[in-house]
Amino acid sequence: MEKTNKGTLYGIGVGPGDPDLIPIKSINILKKVDLIFAASSTKNRESRAVNIARPYIPDYTEVRILPFPMTKDNNEKKASWLKNTQDILSEIESEKNVAFLTLGDPLTYATYGYVLEYMKELAPEISLMTIPGITSFQAAASRVNIPLVEGEE
Repeated sequence: MEKTNKGTLYGIGVGPGDPDLIPIKSINILKKVDLIFAASSTKNRESRAVNIARPYIPDYTEVRILPFPMTKDNNEKKASWLKNTQDILSEIESEKNVAFLTLGDPLTYATYGYVLEYMKELAPEISLMTIPGITSFQAAASRVNIPLVEGEE
C-alpha cells in the first residue's frame, strides 16, 4: 500500500538504562521529531524511558506521557491501547512526525508493540519505523562477560 504525506511514527528503544547505550539513529530521530510519546502506569506519570532519553531531547520538543493500566483485565488494557493509539494517530494525521519511546527494544516486551499493532489496523497507510534498542538481557550478559548463545545453540 502506498504511504501518505502524513507524519511518521518512530518506535524508539532507549536501551536498558544507560543514556550512553541509546542508538545513534535514535538520537538523530529524537532531534527532529515534532512530538514524543512515552508510556507510564496509570498509577503515576513517570516514564523511565523519557528520563533516559532526556539528554537527547531538544528543550522545544513536547513530550506526552500516556497512561497504560497495569491490569489483568484484557478489556481495560485493549481500551487503553486503542485510545492511546488514536491519540498518537491524530497527531500523525496532522502531519507531525512522532516518536514513541520504550525501555530496551521496542519489539521485546514493550508497550509499543501493542500500539504498533493497533496503528497497522487503524491506519495501514501510515509510515512506521522501528529503531531497535539494547535489551536488559543483552546489557546484563555484557556486564558479566557471558555469551548468551554460541555456535548452533
